[in-house]
Amino acid sequence: MMAGESAALGSDFQESLDAVSALTTFYGFTAFSSGTFQAVVALFGIVAVLLLKQCRYSGPLRNQSVASSMDFHQSLDVAFQSALTKFDSLSTYFARGMNVPAVAAMLLEEICLDQDFAHFLQDDDSMKKADRFVKQNVGPMHAAWKKGQMRDKEPNQATTDLQGTLLPWPSIEPYPDWVCEEINKYLQADQKDKAFCRAELEKTLLTTPLWSASIKYDGTCFGKMDTGKYAGRRHVVGNCSTYQQTSTSVANSCDVKALKDQLSRMLHIPLESGSVCVWGELMCNPGYYDYRSRGLANAWLPFGVVLQVTNVDTESLMKRLQKEDLAFSQGEDGKFRLLMCPSLRGLLQDVAKCSVVETFEGRVTHAQLVAQGAKELMEGRNEGVVLAFRRHQGDGRASLRKWKNSAEGDGNSKRHAQRLRQLNVRELVNEGKLNPEIAKMVEKLIEVAESETKVSKIGRKKELSRAQKA
Repeated sequence: MMAGESAALGSDFQESLDAVSALTTFYGFTAFSSGTFQAVVALFGIVAVLLLKQCRYSGPLRNQSVASSMDFHQSLDVAFQSALTKFDSLSTYFARGMNVPAVAAMLLEEICLDQDFAHFLQDDDSMKKADRFVKQNVGPMHAAWKKGQMRDKEPNQATTDLQGTLLPWPSIEPYPDWVCEEINKYLQADQKDKAFCRAELEKTLLTTPLWSASIKYDGTCFGKMDTGKYAGRRHVVGNCSTYQQTSTSVANSCDVKALKDQLSRMLHIPLESGSVCVWGELMCNPGYYDYRSRGLANAWLPFGVVLQVTNVDTESLMKRLQKEDLAFSQGEDGKFRLLMCPSLRGLLQDVAKCSVVETFEGRVTHAQLVAQGAKELMEGRNEGVVLAFRRHQGDGRASLRKWKNSAEGDGNSKRHAQRLRQLNVRELVNEGKLNPEIAKMVEKLIEVAESETKVSKIGRKKELSRAQKA
């Protein structure tokens, strides 16, 4: 380890050692000699430092000042609660030998990947505060578990098959940031390229239809593999009967194997067992956004698929995906993510026999979607909208972004509004440098971001009690 990296680990190295020890035992890596294990720990430390630095300093706001202490702690609490929903139950991890530092490290990593919170982590002080906050919250949970007082998972429902998710669904970046970046690409282009870049911007935002725009629900990401096993965001959880205190039986009827076989035939590729996972939103918060009265409580609503191929020419595969009108993005190690679009909707409904997320009707552009969706977001009817759209490269690949109401993310919408206002779109229109329809779109995004949206959120226990009395 280099001297600078050693200093970065500092006095917390022993805790990191304990955390890695628990993690390696947890994942089955117990066959290390003492010297080899220390080397692995050192490597883990370097990777962890680099990961946290990347999370801390990347992004468009890396040079801006840290938000106020109150905003930081409020947002950290929201990010922590969100991180908890990415794992089934902490008691499962405690029971398998993970100690407080290890569980805290797992949760902190998830917080660092939270696109709504990452901009707060801009210096060592904020990272230390986040680390301390997580440990202070995990500690009492571990103590309660040791006393048998932690009831987030009944013993007879415990997850017995817990391993890393091999076909994960990635986190989604915010839509307002993407809009800012697209407009800035045009504004910052060389003069000789200005006309072309303006035409491309107008084509992207005003004339090219989206693949889809679907409702973003406030539940937890939950998948089902073609082997029949279930998966959370981070771990395969086997055939568990509950996840996040919600029955998984609603996913039983989804025939992922039939979907895998159909995709294999359509794309003319072999798909091995365990190579396809259907991802959806498990509605574990029945008291949010009036989900129970809307008939959505405890439902599972698929929104996409991840598949992995081996020994396949990716260029040929992408052409086949385009021919089948499937929206997709390409990952590493042969992974492809199929995004919601009419073709995928048909496959999920007709082949896999499952319900899917609600989408906006018709073929709409970015500008049309913003105009249509703003009212519902400002009224707090839904958490947000997920947009799938074509990239510029022309190779068929697609992108995915999320647009949330202003009540979500604890102040993140204020940051979006500030970035959007800095574009000065009305001034650009007056100077003849921007299409007025794009300016209207940006102004509507600002209106949503700055609205005082109030949402209905009742905690699970309170909502269940109310439902039982009704």
